Amino acid sequence: MLGVNMLLFKNSESIRDLLRNWIFRYAFILLFSTTPILLAQTFNIQGKISVEDQTPVRYASVTFINQNDTTQKYSAITDTCGYYRLTVPTGIDHFDYKLPANIELAQNYPNPFSASTSIQYKLNIKSDVEITIYDLLGREVRKFISDNKSPGVYSVIWDGKNEQGKSVATGIYLYQLNAGNESRVGKMLVLQGTTLTNIPPLSNISNKTGNIREKSSQENHHDLIQETLKIYDVKITNSDSTLPYIFTSKVADIAVQSDTTLNFCVKDYGNWTKLDIICTKTLRDIIFIDDQNGWAVGDSGTILHTIDGGDTWQQQAFPFEQLPGYEDNEKDLYAVEFIDTVTGFIGSNNSIFKTTDGGKTWNIKYSKNLNSGRFHDIEFLNGEIGFAVGGFWAEGISGILLKTVDGGETWDDITPVPSYTLTCISIVDQRKIWICGIGRTLFFSADSGTNWTRKELGISLSVYFSSIQFISDKIGWLGADYNSPYSIRLLRTIDGGETWIQTYRDAWSFCLDGVNTLCFADSLSGWIGTFSLGSYAIAQTIDGGQTWEFLPEAMVKRNELEYVHHILKIYFINKNLGWAVGSVPVNSKSRGIVLRFKREK
Repeated sequence: MLGVNMLLFKNSESIRDLLRNWIFRYAFILLFSTTPILLAQTFNIQGKISVEDQTPVRYASVTFINQNDTTQKYSAITDTCGYYRLTVPTGIDHFDYKLPANIELAQNYPNPFSASTSIQYKLNIKSDVEITIYDLLGREVRKFISDNKSPGVYSVIWDGKNEQGKSVATGIYLYQLNAGNESRVGKMLVLQGTTLTNIPPLSNISNKTGNIREKSSQENHHDLIQETLKIYDVKITNSDSTLPYIFTSKVADIAVQSDTTLNFCVKDYGNWTKLDIICTKTLRDIIFIDDQNGWAVGDSGTILHTIDGGDTWQQQAFPFEQLPGYEDNEKDLYAVEFIDTVTGFIGSNNSIFKTTDGGKTWNIKYSKNLNSGRFHDIEFLNGEIGFAVGGFWAEGISGILLKTVDGGETWDDITPVPSYTLTCISIVDQRKIWICGIGRTLFFSADSGTNWTRKELGISLSVYFSSIQFISDKIGWLGADYNSPYSIRLLRTIDGGETWIQTYRDAWSFCLDGVNTLCFADSLSGWIGTFSLGSYAIAQTIDGGQTWEFLPEAMVKRNELEYVHHILKIYFINKNLGWAVGSVPVNSKSRGIVLRFKREK
């Protein structure tokens, strides 16, 4: 069997002649030989990106970042099956640092390659060095020259280009080492137009002719000890075409010291879809009592009802005749609450309505003069005790708090005095209740709404709080709309409302548009709806609000002219199923939308 160290060449003419004969007889053996003289300075990393149910993540970006030098980043995009592959340089010299009896030439790596490849060699004596690359016809493609090299271990990087700086064609190439009176030959395969490797430029080559920076064998041995193990941080993100959409994932302290397979499991956004409805008015509130039965309400007395989880919606009639003399815009609906499949409530300007037949008919249960403002929220503790809050959406002493103890048949005004407009209710349990609104205070009850305590936030500026939610006795969230200062658009408490933490540093990007609504399904999974002109309108967290990511428009966008721009209410029955309502702009007007979130359990 012909070995690579059997060829000795004295001049270029004999090289060409012998190469032609040798290539055509042994090209197959050389190309597919699996016994390289030594290992190389790069490692292959491959693996699969998938979500928790093992669904592969297509076209996600996977980046390895060297902890010691964060400018060294190596990236790949997953394929349609979720697989990625990239190559990272290690700086490891796998030669034995002891001097050889003869010169040695390594198998280039990677092989095949497209961007660049490393050719390593070892000298046993001081000598001039030439590394020449030939094509299959024996024509010289590129030459690297270094004069008067000391004994030691060296490498040169070939970028797949000829002496004129043009990329060579795909095919088999030979590389020859000449040092002293000895010569060694290796083979390699160039695959142009592929992305098999991602090797950065190295400092070994100082100019186009390839003068090689000299290293002694002792220096190379030191490099081997120092660079045997490299540590990377891995970042996995969405690209423009990623499916399913995923949360940015970061994995620290990944050790790479050999070719390896690294699989990563990431969390997906879940499947948000825009439901098919015909609604010419903005929708402002939504409620589901289970995974099938739900209602949405909006402007001009709009009431929609579904019995199949939102797949289809039916319009229900609003009792306009019970509000004679009101203009259409004074009959807008802002709040909806259902206790069961038949008993429910809606809040409009100045009035509260009740149904006992699932929304087929509605009867007015509370009404006040036109100057009392609107009812922003209605919540029930149980079948008998409930609350409604409202007032003008403007700063002023105009808040209203109502309570019922007979299932909504009668309502009593229990408004704390003085009170600004009240906007949202959060029921923690059968006794503890929180209410927010416009101003600098909150109201808290520890006895099912019999007595209320004013909780001062210690904020000097007036804030338009739009939503409040406590997910436990200790942990709660406050959202403020775009009329509020940037730094106070999202607050959280971890001590039961005694202190509130400004979280704008964690959530600055979406807080620029203000918070219309927030909803947490548990201590980790939460969503926020914003007012947004052309940008994303829903932000989502899976780490309790430490980080947030926007729902990509592409998940719900139907065409280039329609985008979600105003999310007014988000409601989840658990972390795997929820809905959102708001509007999209169509021909300079707003049209109602319903979005549904669904994640496979």
